[in-house]
Amino acid sequence: MFNNAKMTGIGELKFLGANQMILTDEYAGLCLMYTATHGGED
Repeated sequence: MFNNAKMTGIGELKFLGANQMILTDEYAGLCLMYTATHGGED
């Protein structure tokens, strides 16, 4: 979703991976991991 996106104040985002999180039978989600590289134009 944000892979290679350039965001003001953060820089360029690169997707690293995702982990599934299961809390209960009713609640679950994903943990998305990105690395942010601050660019000179921010």
